Amino acid sequence: MSESKPSLWQASNDLSMAEYQMNNLRALFVAIKTLGGPEVEGLARLGQGITEEWVDNFSYQAELFLEEHNSQQAGKGGGQ
Repeated sequence: MSESKPSLWQASNDLSMAEYQMNNLRALFVAIKTLGGPEVEGLARLGQGITEEWVDNFSYQAELFLEEHNSQQAGKGGGQ
């Protein structure tokens, strides 16, 4: 049985969900930063920075997939 490739629209949705979850993880690091001393704050800041990079990446990729999907649909004369 072969797996079908996700549509551009589905890939965009999946990346948007990943962005949402990564934002939740970022919020967790922000909360952890308030809990303790310099070591905890430093690690939480590091985690926050990493998650912010991934949020930006997921958001950018989701937008690209959605734009490509919309472009293909416009070429076919229809939308999602």
